[in-house]
Amino acid sequence: MNAEVPELHPLAPEYNERQHGAYVSVLRHAIEKQPTVRNIALSGTYGTGKSSILGEFSRQLGNRVLEVSLLTLGIEPDNPPQTGIDTNPAANTTTNRIQKEIVKQLLYQQRPAAAPESRFRRITRFRWWREMAWALLAGLLGLVALIAVGLDISALPDVGRAVEPLPGWLRTLGIYMAIPLLVAIAVLVARLFIHGRLGVEKVSAGPATITLPPRSSSYFDEYLDEIIYFFETNKACDILIIEDLDRFNDPRIFEALRALNSLLNSAKQLGGRNIRFIYAVKDSVFESLGREARDVTDEARAELKRANRTKFFELVVPVVPFITHKNARDLMHDLLTTRGHSISKDVIDLAARHVADMRLIHNIVNEYEVFEHRLLKVENPVPELDEDRLFAMILFKNAHMADFEAIRLGTSSLDKLYDSWRALVTHNLQSIRNNNEKLRVRVQTQQGAEERASFLATRLQDVIDSLAKARGSSLVNGTITVDNQTLDKAGASKPAFWKKLAAGESTLSLTVRDYYNHAAQMILSSDAVKTLIGQDIDVEPFSASAVASDQRTIEQGQLNAGFLRRHTWKQLIERPEFRHSAFEGDASLSFRGIAEVLMPSRLAVDLVIGGYITPYFTLHVSSFYGQLIRPDAMTYILRCVDRGVADADYPLDSEDVEAIIRDQGPSVLNERSMFNISVLDHLLVQRPGDAATLAKNLASGGETESKFIDHYLSAGTYKAAFAGQLAPFLLTIFTLLAAHPALDAAEKATTIDAAAGARRANTQYDNSQQLQTFVESAYMQFPALVDGVSTTTPKELVAFVVAVGAQLGSVSALSDAACAELAETTAYKVSAENLERISKTNNIALDRLRKLGKTIYLHALANIDDYKSAHADSPTTTYVVEDPESFVAILNEHVEWREADYAFIVSKAHPDCRVVDLEDVPNGAWPALVGGRRTTMTYRNVAAYVQWQGDVDAHLAKSLEAVSEILETDGAELQERTELALSILNASKALPNPDHRLELARSLETDELPTASIEPDPGNFIGNLIEAGLIADDAEAFQHRLMTDWPTLEHAISKSSQYPELLSPETLAPEHIAPLLLSENIGEDLRRLVVNGLRTFPKVPRDAYEAVAQEALHGRLRLNASGIELVLTGGVRASIVVRLLADAIDRLTVDQLQESLRKLGDPYSRIADRGHSVTRLSDTPEHRKILQALHGGGIVSKFPVGADSRIKVTLRRP
Repeated sequence: MNAEVPELHPLAPEYNERQHGAYVSVLRHAIEKQPTVRNIALSGTYGTGKSSILGEFSRQLGNRVLEVSLLTLGIEPDNPPQTGIDTNPAANTTTNRIQKEIVKQLLYQQRPAAAPESRFRRITRFRWWREMAWALLAGLLGLVALIAVGLDISALPDVGRAVEPLPGWLRTLGIYMAIPLLVAIAVLVARLFIHGRLGVEKVSAGPATITLPPRSSSYFDEYLDEIIYFFETNKACDILIIEDLDRFNDPRIFEALRALNSLLNSAKQLGGRNIRFIYAVKDSVFESLGREARDVTDEARAELKRANRTKFFELVVPVVPFITHKNARDLMHDLLTTRGHSISKDVIDLAARHVADMRLIHNIVNEYEVFEHRLLKVENPVPELDEDRLFAMILFKNAHMADFEAIRLGTSSLDKLYDSWRALVTHNLQSIRNNNEKLRVRVQTQQGAEERASFLATRLQDVIDSLAKARGSSLVNGTITVDNQTLDKAGASKPAFWKKLAAGESTLSLTVRDYYNHAAQMILSSDAVKTLIGQDIDVEPFSASAVASDQRTIEQGQLNAGFLRRHTWKQLIERPEFRHSAFEGDASLSFRGIAEVLMPSRLAVDLVIGGYITPYFTLHVSSFYGQLIRPDAMTYILRCVDRGVADADYPLDSEDVEAIIRDQGPSVLNERSMFNISVLDHLLVQRPGDAATLAKNLASGGETESKFIDHYLSAGTYKAAFAGQLAPFLLTIFTLLAAHPALDAAEKATTIDAAAGARRANTQYDNSQQLQTFVESAYMQFPALVDGVSTTTPKELVAFVVAVGAQLGSVSALSDAACAELAETTAYKVSAENLERISKTNNIALDRLRKLGKTIYLHALANIDDYKSAHADSPTTTYVVEDPESFVAILNEHVEWREADYAFIVSKAHPDCRVVDLEDVPNGAWPALVGGRRTTMTYRNVAAYVQWQGDVDAHLAKSLEAVSEILETDGAELQERTELALSILNASKALPNPDHRLELARSLETDELPTASIEPDPGNFIGNLIEAGLIADDAEAFQHRLMTDWPTLEHAISKSSQYPELLSPETLAPEHIAPLLLSENIGEDLRRLVVNGLRTFPKVPRDAYEAVAQEALHGRLRLNASGIELVLTGGVRASIVVRLLADAIDRLTVDQLQESLRKLGDPYSRIADRGHSVTRLSDTPEHRKILQALHGGGIVSKFPVGADSRIKVTLRRP
């Protein structure tokens, strides 16, 4: 035999004199010395050597012994016999099937020829020599018979003629020899034809069947005669050894066998031979008799159990076990060591606890040697397979043969354990990922309360400023008030402020203009602020107190994830915190618990727990033909590739991945089974082209593909490279990365950086506010922007930033290359720092920027508010515009600027920056230009401005105030000059000096202006216009609209030569009558005209009449009776009228005096006419003059002064 081929130890029973000799002696003594012992039981458990003992016993007794071994009863009928069918139901009982097998084995052991009287024939081999002998005998008998009946050779004329040349005696001899030969040949042919084709139906050996007729109750009963005949024809045989009866756990067969033994020993045909039956059994087969007893007491049941064996046998020979689980270890170790194997004692100890059968131990060692020869001692041994693991699989095979065979089909208990293992790993990895994602989100938001408050402050101010600058906004400015206090950036950046606001303890307010352009306060509640800025304003959750704890939890989760990706079953069993259910819907178990549920035996569980059965078990049970494939790779092929399913977390090395691709071909990358983190890690580094294939499949797939993308972004190693491979195919890549909870800020930055460099040209990718916000907040972490290691160029990344619409903050730390690319974009905030960095100059005047690059220049103009701040923050930039030649061009660059923006440009420009013609620049710049006196007050400029603005405003007034005339009026139409003159004259608010307005208007060289177009202006304005001849000296010039007060009218009257002719209620307002009459600047003639014309004025005020009276009393007017009556009717006090009457007494008649006194009322009406009453008046000169006139007119009799110093007036009697 080849020395390399294992020499196996036979499993046949092997006699050992030391172990078995005593039992053989006991059996022989029973046979030879105890004739009454006919049923002998050799009892013992499996593996105790019963077969070895009986084998030696049989050898010693030779032909006396007949052996029957019942290893199987054949296939049990699938369907029991049905009622009415010609079969015996008892035929299918276990007892009868055992009897049937015994009968068949007895028949097989005897040659058919030895039992010629058997009632059935069995198939036998055609024996040529014997059959030829019988054929020749038949031929001779035939010849004799022919001779006896008289054989006549002459009856064969043809034969006679054929042999006629021969001598007579020779012819006769030939014929007599031919006849038996022909008969023999015929018989031989007939025997050959019918051999084995005829026999008794239903009784046969070998393939023939033995049936139990309906009339019989057992096979022994039916074929008892055949059994007796068998022993009768086998005279030397008197001992029948029956083995393996106990395999069928049917103790009733012993009753039948005992009965059969009794019948044989009493059969006369056997001549009194003592037939012995020896049985090899285990004691436990009799326990069922006691268990099946019904309705018996405990004592009776105990007795039954004691009698179970002894009632069947005359002698029971127990075999003492010489191997148990206690000493099987030593036996197995000695056996393995003797045969040159170095299995570890731990494995042997484990095996010995479960294997205590000698034959099984030898078989395990035999099988181990075969497997070792094919799997270990070969040129390409199975990787990761050692002697201990191979021995473990052999133990499993011998303990669970069907389960072992199912490994080939992937349906064994180990396969189920493998699937549960992967499910446990996947479940726990996903749990860790989910938890870490939540913690990362929380850590990212836990920036610290102060950081969060600063962020919210900036956000709030930006939103308010944007609203204030919007066209049509009612906000007065961006000033925020809190509890009546102005909120600055420092105050808004304090956590306390936001805590109070979130708690509703403070409110914000903004100043707005209402419908009537009045200032009002707009109140913003905490909810309104939250909605306005789009952020949660509560800073409490952003406290940094939990960050360290969360970070530790994340780190522990990562360690656990690393363990779950790379571990053995033995290591996992030692980590009970990782749990999953063995079956869907069951409670969660540790891996040990799952193994205990799924494994078919404790031996299998212990092999798994001990680490002897590994996930590579599939490879450990078959030959390994691969040259370059590793166990992980082969396992993945068997478990995933061949099944078309993926295991994303299955650990593979680079060599494993290469082995899979070599084994399956590159096309395997198009299959979902390759959705594995290790596979993708390898492809991204070593096979970027193949990684692109896999990425394309992922990008164009469905839910499974999307889940793997998320999975890799959570657990993959080369996330940035993966993002770069996905970018050409997945249009949602950037929003996915920005929102992915498993990525921290740094990872998001690097993955987006890589993806940005792999974008497809002219392709619109998905965008989101979250993506834009992230880019704006984390751009400093983008490698391509800060000279970091990146496959993306600064140009590509800047193009991405532009596409996203992000505005970068400070660019001072960005690389020169990045700044150079940014200079061609508007993707950065306008600030002094940024403009100086990008323009590479410390002077950021607009004309300087314009020369350096149009993009940066236009970007500054488009963000003029930010540029204002930038200019203020740049100590080296004095002017916004330095070059006067660029001034007009810069003002024309941005048509959407507000007036305030132009005002900033103009006010901060170099003093020499001027605009000759306003129409060369946008209208919005005009107010700043004229207000800053940066343009000439030519007719063209002033007229254009007034036409655009509608009047002379404060801005234009600043320039007009500085000049005394409007220049370059030549060529202007009179009407146009007239309109401009009117605008200037009417600009009393902007130009409060009327003389200056008049001077400017006169410079326009107009004709008389339409008075109707002149706006009222209190003071000397109208009078001066009349004097200057700018308006006509007519009634229209003195209309009430223009004569807003008395000084205005007084001055106008003084400048008018036509007013006396123009005097009328239309040219003199009633409220101006009294001032006119009292004015020292008005001539007496005009006053008299006024007094004389008072009756023509409607609703003359009382003060006018009082003024007439006052002027008369002062002697500047002379009133007659009608004048005094006019004053009287105007409501002047009686005392004044009395004085007027006294002064005019010489010009009044008695009747006129009486009429006036009557109208004055009491007491004067009582002295106006004669009567009987006496009236008392104060003693005044005026009264005495009036009484004297009345006395002279015969009205008053006398008017002496009484004792009370009063005049006592006595009337004449009628």
